[in-house]
Amino acid sequence: MGRLFADVLVESQVLVELKAIDALSKVHELQLVNHLKATGIGWGVPITMGARSPEYKRKTWALNCSIPE
Repeated sequence: MGRLFADVLVESQVLVELKAIDALSKVHELQLVNHLKATGIGWGVPITMGARSPEYKRKTWALNCSIPE
């Protein structure tokens, strides 16, 4: 089994993945959802820093997990 090293883990509840790319794609979102499932963490945020302004998308995989604003 492999290991996952999170870029940032906030209060053991939010997985943050930092990307140095111009834009987030569906592949990055699916990768994050797979990491959420593997770790049991309810929600996460992929963030790209490569564009002119940061871009992010809140993702969740658990049905009972609400995403804070």
